[in-house]
Amino acid sequence: MSTYVQVSEEENEEPIELPTEEDNTLLLSTLAAQFPGASGLKYRLEGAKTMRGVRLAEGKFNPPEGGWGACVYICVFPKDGIEANCLLIHTGIFSAGQDLNHL
Repeated sequence: MSTYVQVSEEENEEPIELPTEEDNTLLLSTLAAQFPGASGLKYRLEGAKTMRGVRLAEGKFNPPEGGWGACVYICVFPKDGIEANCLLIHTGIFSAGQDLNHL
């Protein structure tokens, strides 16, 4: 049974609920389908001033310690083309040496 993770593009925006997989992970492809260009997730711990990133491995976001909970996760977007190209290579969408200029 899927659970849902609340995600928004920016802090203090209305979130959208995205479904998790059976293993309670959230696919990067699910995130990117709703937020094109998103490459990561972060969240604010209750009462904290800092943000914490969510681990991404093999195209899946792993839930934080204690599960996804009720907090709202914020999308992270690459700051420039180099980071976006590195993400595409890292996730296996493209391989190193492939022409990425057409993206």
